[in-house]
Amino acid sequence: MIRRILFPILVILGGASTLQAGSGQPSGTTPEPIVHTPTETSVKNAALLYYRSWLIMGDDLRETLYEEYRSDPAWRPSPKLSQIIAEHPDVIRGLLKATTVEHCDWGVETEDGVYALLPHLRELRMSARLLRADTRRLLDMGRPDAAAERVAALYRLSGHATSDPVLISSLVSVAILHLAGGEVEEIVATGSLTTNARDTILEAIDTLDPDDPGHIRDRILDERSVFLGWFQRTFQGADAPRRMLAMLEEIGSPPTPEDRETLIAMSEQDLAADFERAAGFFDAVSRIWNEPDALDRAAQLDELVERGHYGISGKILLPGVTKVYRQAVESAEEVRRIRRLLDTARENPSSP
Repeated sequence: MIRRILFPILVILGGASTLQAGSGQPSGTTPEPIVHTPTETSVKNAALLYYRSWLIMGDDLRETLYEEYRSDPAWRPSPKLSQIIAEHPDVIRGLLKATTVEHCDWGVETEDGVYALLPHLRELRMSARLLRADTRRLLDMGRPDAAAERVAALYRLSGHATSDPVLISSLVSVAILHLAGGEVEEIVATGSLTTNARDTILEAIDTLDPDDPGHIRDRILDERSVFLGWFQRTFQGADAPRRMLAMLEEIGSPPTPEDRETLIAMSEQDLAADFERAAGFFDAVSRIWNEPDALDRAAQLDELVERGHYGISGKILLPGVTKVYRQAVESAEEVRRIRRLLDTARENPSSP
């Protein structure tokens, strides 16, 4: 289904960060070995603090993290990367501080529809990797409480990733959530979990929606106005079907030959009615989401989309419900799993 790749493409191509890296701590100064989470800030929008941290991040840190980072659960930052992280305390401090601010508005210009830029998503993924690397660095230093602060920041970062009304943001949020869970496992597996570390992590987990941590349901429903609504507003007039086709081809998401011919043959009124049919999909999603057999009904809904029940525009534009519903369920289970893990560690007399 073409819609499924539309926003990821724009995140990579249109949303690539153009921020120029700033300098880190001046060479020759003594790095602050441990940075703790700041407790106060006058800034009311976390996005400003994130962008500030990204702006002052040195090229050496970005490049080394990019070159060395691995998703392998056994991965450890090299001495080189660990040293560079230690030389950028302001970056770490800024990220930790940003995650503590409740409100986060990325300023996404949703009125631009498929052309809306999302540069923060790439930077958030990079920040999550940096916090994971610092978690491992601190564990190797025997500083589990400071490591737990980074894990807590990862959970809060996950919450901030889904603060804009775009579905791909929720999927990035869920990926960061699972990354954080892996670091909890690492702290527990190494016997490093302290009472303070456990409480720090649980406090951050408490900020998430236990039933849908990535707010996937909300974001998929938001696409009715943000995404489909943009198509309805943009493609009006006698030449609307041909302009829509040209746009889809321009962004690399052309319809199938059969759907292309159907689209070209439409009148302005036909296309407007087709958009209305597609809008009914969101009502159906809302109805099935909390039902006991929601996963089965999501699969049925996807089949209806493929058969054209929600129009040609629905076949081209609507997201696959089964996949994202499963991710919502799995992310909620991940939160419960980590809670159980921490509860078990609390009762383990061998835990420090």
